[in-house]
Amino acid sequence: MTIGAKSVWLTAKEMDVLVYLADRPGQVVSRGRSSRHCGTALGPRDRSVDVRVGRIRSKLATIEPKLDVIHTHQRGGYRFEPTRRKTKARRNPAKIRGA
Repeated sequence: MTIGAKSVWLTAKEMDVLVYLADRPGQVVSRGRSSRHCGTALGPRDRSVDVRVGRIRSKLATIEPKLDVIHTHQRGGYRFEPTRRKTKARRNPAKIRGA
């Protein structure tokens, strides 16, 4: 996969998950639906989709560190929506200590 002039290698399953989510931008897709699309039966303790999403995030972060592409939803789903990661304001330690 290439973004701009930088590229990263994704496995076939990782690419399947990424394309499946990207085809549904802004829509929350359950872990089960993602798993079934990739041809994997999701057991009650199966974390294969979570692991793939984590690997996709890590690999994409090497290309574009401030870009969040896949967002996690608390009830076990994922949403594809590329957004820029907000930078946190740095605190001045001297002001915190009262100096």
